[in-house]
This record gives sequence, structure tokens and C-alpha cells, in this order.
Amino acid sequence: MAEAEVIMYKNYYEIDEHVLADIHKYEDQQLSKFKSEFDGLCLSISRLYNWNYAVYVHRWIDTADKYRNKQLDGYTATLQVEFTDTNGSLIEIDEYICSFFENITFISFNPILQKYRVFQNEMLVDIRKEIEHFVQSLGNP
Repeated sequence: MAEAEVIMYKNYYEIDEHVLADIHKYEDQQLSKFKSEFDGLCLSISRLYNWNYAVYVHRWIDTADKYRNKQLDGYTATLQVEFTDTNGSLIEIDEYICSFFENITFISFNPILQKYRVFQNEMLVDIRKEIEHFVQSLGNP
């Protein structure tokens, strides 16, 4: 049976510094889980090919569709995995860039309900599949 993607939804009328701190804590926990599962394998690959490996949470706010002055509308946090060469350029294998990502959190403001909706991805199914496929294509080190 395939593992289903689990997404949590929470609604807030306001997102204050405590709520945002909890959101960041959740994202950091997802990063930590991912590292505990894949760090050894990714580090092994990077050493084998003399690459650099980095995994981090990238946070930003998309201002293109931002609702008025709602500060966190459009907030996105993405788990990002990159393999780079010694010059810091992304590794490319057969026109396939060795950069993987999946959204962990997305915040949107609903102007009708006048509240924020926070979407949080718990399973990170896509990035796990991409990393596993990448490792298999290299030949498991």
C-alpha cells in the first residue's frame, strides 16, 4: 500500500510571534526528521563524487498575490536539498539538476472568512521519492 501524503490544516484569525515560532519549530522538526533519514546517504554520495551536500529550510513570502497588508499571506517554507560542485554550482547529470525540494508550509489569508489558513505537509512523500530515485540512478553507494 502506498504511503499517503498527510497535510495538516489550521486556521488562525491572527498569526502572532508565538504562532509563527510554532510554525518555524514544526519546519525545523521536519528538517531534522529528513536529515536523520537521509543525511548519511546524501553525505556518502557527496563524498563519493567529491560534491557538496546541503539541506535546509528556505522561507519566503510571495508578494505577487499578497492580500492587502496581511504580512504573512503567501508565506511558504520549502525543504531544499542541493548537491553542488566545489565552485558552488548545482550538479547536473544528463540535463537533470541535482536539486530537490518540497513545500513544508504554506500560509494564505482568506478575505471572506478573515482568517489565515496554514497548510503543513507532514510526510514529504515527493522529495523522499526523488532522493530515492536519484540514489538508485547513481547506483547506491
